[in-house]
Order: sequence, then C-alpha cells, then structure tokens
Amino acid sequence: MGNFSQELEMKFRELRFGLQDAMDRPNESLARKIMNDIQKCEDMAQSNKTLRSIEKDMHAIMNDLKQSQSAPANQHVISPTDSNKFYRKFEQLRNEIRKQPNY
Repeated sequence: MGNFSQELEMKFRELRFGLQDAMDRPNESLARKIMNDIQKCEDMAQSNKTLRSIEKDMHAIMNDLKQSQSAPANQHVISPTDSNKFYRKFEQLRNEIRKQPNY
C-alpha cells in the first residue's frame, strides 16, 4: 500500500489546500469540521491506515459538503458550485480507493 498511500496523502493535501482557498467562511463550525476531517484523512493515509477507514471518513466529508449546499445563501461556508466540484473530486478518489486490491 506504500506508493498508493503516498499518492493518497498528496491528493488529500491538494484537496485540503483547494478547499481552504474555496472556503467563504472558514471560521464556521462546518468549515472547520470539513477541514479537520480532510486533515484526518491525510494523516491516516500517511500512517497507512486501512483504506476502508479512510473511505468511511471521506464519506463524512462528502455528506458535509452536501449539507453546505443546502444552507441558506447567507450561511454558505463554500459556494454550492465549489462544494459540488469538491464533492465530485472526493467521489472520484473514493472510487480509486475501492479499486485497490487491499480494499
């Protein structure tokens, strides 16, 4: 799992930085939760945790991104367009994880 774990860690880092830039209200609790959960996934990849555990936490992030889309316009922590874009990126990454032989 070594090479894939490193690749996964880098992808989480890229997603974290991208989301950090896209956050409109980074100090809101939902935004902080999303960012903390991404950091947790990055740390899990770095420490070679099971792919199922990582995938489970990714699912929570995706749910939070969906939740952010349904918030009133003046309470969005991220724009619905950006939220949807990152949701799709997480979905792609989850599919990559599921294709791994050690999943």
